[in-house]
Amino acid sequence: MLALNDRKEMALGFIPVIEEAGRITLEVREGGMRIDSKADASPVSEADLRSQAHIAEGLARLCPDIPMLSEEGDHDLGRIGSRYFLVDPLDGTKEFVSGRDDFAINIALIEDGRPTVGLLYAPARKCLYLSWGPRTAVARRAGERDFTPLPIHPVKPRPPVVLTSRSHLDADTTAFLARLGEHTPHPMGSALKFGLVADGEADLYPRFGPTMLWDVAAGQAIIEAAGGVVVGLDGAALRYDPQRNLRNPSFIAARTPEAASQALRALGASLQ
Repeated sequence: MLALNDRKEMALGFIPVIEEAGRITLEVREGGMRIDSKADASPVSEADLRSQAHIAEGLARLCPDIPMLSEEGDHDLGRIGSRYFLVDPLDGTKEFVSGRDDFAINIALIEDGRPTVGLLYAPARKCLYLSWGPRTAVARRAGERDFTPLPIHPVKPRPPVVLTSRSHLDADTTAFLARLGEHTPHPMGSALKFGLVADGEADLYPRFGPTMLWDVAAGQAIIEAAGGVVVGLDGAALRYDPQRNLRNPSFIAARTPEAASQALRALGASLQ
């Protein structure tokens, strides 16, 4: 794996790339845009494609030896080895085209199956989360000039705040919430949910419906760096192996290991 300082330099160097990609998406939305459908019937916009092109150019310029696997790319897995980037140039396209602010851009570095660098940017909220290793998670929110560390654990006692997908709420999630006990549900879109968990604004994000590797990797890197976990229903941290599968299993993203354990107990499982 890269040294911690090298990963920090990488993460900081990607900030202008991801922020410019965010500016591009907002510019496209303000100017009006055409929406097409991909083979799986999910929407894709001009903003997705222009953000993809900008990020691809930026990563290739800054890290020419590290290949990129992206939602809107060619998915040429022959290039992908033990170190590569996972990119979603616009996560939450449904929210984006409807004019909401809960969409995001994700960039993650994967090393030996684990996300070690994560950047998650919500352009409409001007909120950027990033991390490059244990206890390095930071955020810069709208109106702030500097990054602040994401707190590792201390939050006032409360019923757990549980984030659910606005566009993909399913029967499994509804059943899980019924078993969880007292909680405060909060529906929203996109990978921004990972940022809110890392920031301590929410405690859990359960996801039982399908997600792709690029939907989750950056958020997992940031949550883990902030002291939380992203685990499958077997209690083990999610790992990334695109040669085997581009889809993630069901997972629980949690602000703390204890919150994850509570969620897994509701499912009859345990944290590894």
